[in-house]
Amino acid sequence: MPLLNSPATISDGTSNHVYTFQNQLLVGKSVVSTYKELLAATSVAATLKSKYDASSATINRNVAQINRSLVIADGSYKPATINISAVYHKEHAIADLTLMGLQAKNMVLVAEFWSNFFNQI
Repeated sequence: MPLLNSPATISDGTSNHVYTFQNQLLVGKSVVSTYKELLAATSVAATLKSKYDASSATINRNVAQINRSLVIADGSYKPATINISAVYHKEHAIADLTLMGLQAKNMVLVAEFWSNFFNQI
């Protein structure tokens, strides 16, 4: 089952990005769903991916990923990726995991989070 309904509109705070489901493939032990931002310029190569690996008897692994090429100083485009990931026991309550997810979502809203996050590396 895909992570998002298609098309999915996702805002970056300045504009909306509309992602359309393209395919779902088995890659190794993972199921990978790919959505493309069809209205983005080809040079941007904007995708959203959902990956999950449920091959373990006790542990689930999930990743939601945004990919796009961003312009750099020389005017060329280089890829960038941001992931949201979770690893959890299959017996954990969805309600408890949801609260952790909401806490992570709210963590990034703290003043200077993104500036500090990208500048610590």
